[in-house]
Formats: sequence, structure tokens, C-alpha cells
Amino acid sequence: AWFKANHKASYMAAVLRAASGNSDRVREAAAECGRLGIPLLLPDVNRSEATFTLEKMADGRSAIRFGLGTIKNVGRAAVEPLIEERKENGPIDSASDLAERLDTKSMNRRALEALAKAGAFDSIESRGAMVAAADDIIKRARRAQELRDSGQTSMFDLFGTEVETPTPSVTLEEDMDATPHEQLNWERELLGAYVSEHPLQAATRALQGRVDAQLSELTEDMVGNRQTVAGLVGSVRSLTTRKGDPFAAIMLEDLSGTAEVTVWPDQWVRTRELWQPNQIVIVTVSIRARMDRLTLAVESVEPWSEQMSSAPALQTQAEAAAASAVGVTVPPIKQASPPPWMLKPRQPLPAPTAAAEPAPLPVSAPVGETAGSALWITIDESGDESADVELMEQLEGALTAMKMMHAGPDLVYLRIRGGDRVEVLRCSDEWRLRANDQVVQMVGKTLGERGSATIAEPPASRAPAGDSAAGL
Repeated sequence: AWFKANHKASYMAAVLRAASGNSDRVREAAAECGRLGIPLLLPDVNRSEATFTLEKMADGRSAIRFGLGTIKNVGRAAVEPLIEERKENGPIDSASDLAERLDTKSMNRRALEALAKAGAFDSIESRGAMVAAADDIIKRARRAQELRDSGQTSMFDLFGTEVETPTPSVTLEEDMDATPHEQLNWERELLGAYVSEHPLQAATRALQGRVDAQLSELTEDMVGNRQTVAGLVGSVRSLTTRKGDPFAAIMLEDLSGTAEVTVWPDQWVRTRELWQPNQIVIVTVSIRARMDRLTLAVESVEPWSEQMSSAPALQTQAEAAAASAVGVTVPPIKQASPPPWMLKPRQPLPAPTAAAEPAPLPVSAPVGETAGSALWITIDESGDESADVELMEQLEGALTAMKMMHAGPDLVYLRIRGGDRVEVLRCSDEWRLRANDQVVQMVGKTLGERGSATIAEPPASRAPAGDSAAGL
């Protein structure tokens, strides 16, 4: 943590090196660089090493440049001879110069095309032209390699004449360049992230005032709320419910990261055609919790179009300065409204009126029930997050079994104790059961020394259903 706080660029360069070869991890690290204000630079045949390196920018900031060997379909072995050639004989200044100096024993057409698509030759030629010329460059490079390997430096060597053999120059197609959309897709595919620009940047001004939060800002504090987000459609997984109805799990990406949203059958039937890869969509989601993860259920969706970019929008000086500082345009985000249960002070509710630690009763004992009763479960935090999550999973399993054997109308309340703080949470209505002594015993056995259960009346002012934990 100290290293990350005091040497951000060096730390993130190390993270990216460790993530190299894993597109998902590279994408997450690139998003973190954006949040930390660390510029990312495209690979460059005349500047890059084989892996990620730090580079000082003109304004004094430290940036991280992608290495030539970090490009998908390339690898270190293919580019190390080229890097050594550059260091020994100077920068490469044209496509023809590249053909003269390329080692075709390590570099093939596929790797060269990947370098071009990733932007490694942007400093010498246009990206589209270099992609189109990749095959021709390799052919000429092989001819030059054959001459070098045979020891012939002149086409007239056999006649004893010292005249250098001219290698025909590479002819590039005029006005041949890829569209910005194609270039960004190439970067995403080969580098694992959008580097020169994120597709959402073009939409940021139009999205001002319409977006409540970025994807990374959706947290468990928002459970029970609706939030509007904007993102780029990534993968689309087609699924079916137990009844056979089609629905989908869709990966969205924005400037802050990625998140999966679920489009349930009723929405999927109406909006299926909108969920196209690379389509920017504005989505309202309902935030729910399931054990230790959030689920985002789509309630409405609309596509973003270029026409929206003409909508007037204001940018404060602070926002402009922040965008300039990090090198990435980030849309202003409205403050997310807190869930209803956070509108009042968090104060411990009074303890249940029944005894906190009832004596265990044998399973065969007469069942004691009280009209309007509730099951109160008290759990002590351990300070070990993984242990607490495991305990909650065990509790959920026990309650699931008890619902089947002891179906009923009684609510379940959790009292989470941590030091001097007590949080009271009401489980959602789907967890109602018959609060009786057998249930108390089974919960007690599940919790062991970490907690207890008892039967008591619900609080006079019932906690909102949205105030729930761990999906219960």
C-alpha cells in the first residue's frame, strides 16, 4: 500500500507486467491507471522495450508505455532482435527501412500485422497503411535477410563490382488508414484495453446529467436502489430460466471498469436487438445482493447515438482541470442517492425482549410459538472477512433447509455485533419461516460460538426490507 501510494507509476507498471498475457487483468490495471491519473502510451517501435516501461512525458508526469512483446500474437522472442537492431543502428524511420532491418527468423507476417494494428508504427506511417503493407514488408524483409545470410552486399558481387544492392522500397497505399473505431477495436483486442481513447469519451458530454454512477461505484451500500449507468456492450451470454425462458448476462464496460448486468426474460424480449457488441447503452439497473456479490438487474435500456452528442452540456473548471490532470475525459457523475435505510442515523435497535441465550430444547419437545414473533439471529464479527463470509454462507444454507421444514410467516432479523457497534438487518420476505424452538436449535448449532438465536417480537418500527446483508 505504501509503494502504491508513493510510487504510483512504478507500482502500476509492475502490476501490468504481472498481468501481461491476461486481457482481463490488463484491462483492470489500465482502468486503475486512469483512476490514479497515470497516462498509458501505445507501443512504439522506436521507444518501447519488450515489456511495460516508465516514460517521462513533456509535462513531467510519469507514463507507462506498452511493450512490443505485450501485444497479443507477438511475444518477446519476436521483438527482441528488432529492439536490439534499433539500439545499435538508430530509430526506424519508414516502412522500407523496417523491411531492410527486420529479422524474419523471429518475425512473421501475423506478428508484424499485430504490431501495426496495435499502433507500434504510428510514429512512422499511418496504421491502416502499415496493416495493409504487412505482407509486402515481410516479403522484402526475407529477401534482404537472404542477401545478408549469403554474404552478398552487392548484386554485382560475382563480377567484383562494389555497388550496393538497392532493395525496392515498400509502396504504401495512399489515403489508406483505419477508422478510429477500427483502431480502438484493434487496441482492445491486441493490448487488452483502449489506450489512445475510450469509445465512451465521445459520449461523455451527452451523458452529463443522465448518469448516476460509474460501474466501479456500484457498491453494497446501494442495495435496494436503482442507478443509471452508461457502458459499452462487451460479451453477451444467452441463458434460459428453469422454465425455459431466454434471458442474458451481459458484460458492460465504462471508463472505470466492467460489470455484468442481467437482462431477465421480460426485458430481453423487448430489448434484445439493442445489446450488440460495442454498442454504447444507457441502462437503469436494480441493485441486489446475493451472498458476497452484487447483481444488477436491467429495468430499462436505451442506445446512445451520435445525435445525443449535440446536446448542450456544461463543464466546470474543476472538472476540466481534473480531466486534464489524468489525461482521460471522465463524465461528471451525479451523487448517488443513498438507500432509504441510510436516511436515518445508524443507531442500535433495542435488544429483543426474550432471553438472548435460551436453553437448548430437545427436538422432540413441544413446539413453542408466539403470535407476531420473529426469529432474531445474533452474529459476532470476527475481523476476518473470509471467515465471516463463510459463516454467512453456512447460515444461508441452514435457513434454506429450515424454510422447507418450517414454512411460516415470521420475519428473520440479523443483529451483527462488532465491538461497540450493533447493526440490525431484516432479511427479505422470501426468508420468512415459522419461528420455533427447533429452528432456534438448528441456527445455534450452525453458528456455534460465533452467535445465537432467539424468538422475540419484531421491533416497533420495522426495519426496511432493503436493509439486508449477504443476500438474505
